[in-house]
Amino acid sequence: MHPHNTKLVDGKPSSHHKLYSTWKGMRERCTNPNHKDWESYGNRGIKVSERWNDFSLFVFDMGVRPKNKTLDRINNDKDYSRENCKWSTLSEQANNKRKRKHGIFRGAYKINTTGCAGVYPSGKKYRSVIFVNGKNKHLGNFDTIEDAYSARESFLQDNLLCALK
Repeated sequence: MHPHNTKLVDGKPSSHHKLYSTWKGMRERCTNPNHKDWESYGNRGIKVSERWNDFSLFVFDMGVRPKNKTLDRINNDKDYSRENCKWSTLSEQANNKRKRKHGIFRGAYKINTTGCAGVYPSGKKYRSVIFVNGKNKHLGNFDTIEDAYSARESFLQDNLLCALK
């Protein structure tokens, strides 16, 4: 356990404090590559401010969590810090999500490990997909990322040309 976490905060051991799980979850997302949300936080370079390595300072800065609110970053491309965090409702958080690129068929590209929109690892191959008319359209499995991406780009060009005619 981090030495700062053994302090009494508001008269309780840190790990028994109401905000401890919030603080711990924030840190795990940013520091643990095995955490389920690592890709959206730590892998994107999102960090926790040095000040907030001390749980008691996190509690001091954020204060009491209002009912039905959770920790939210004001700017989703910046770190967790007292200047960039607030308590928000789930609907406020939903309106504060990162902007996604939108394809020509209204499909939002997902974050993926290939770095190419619509191209995902599939065993030893790469799956190429596109979102068309509210559904995912499978374009095929390919040996290389380049081939999968090329198939997707060809599909987009062919269908864009048809839509413009």
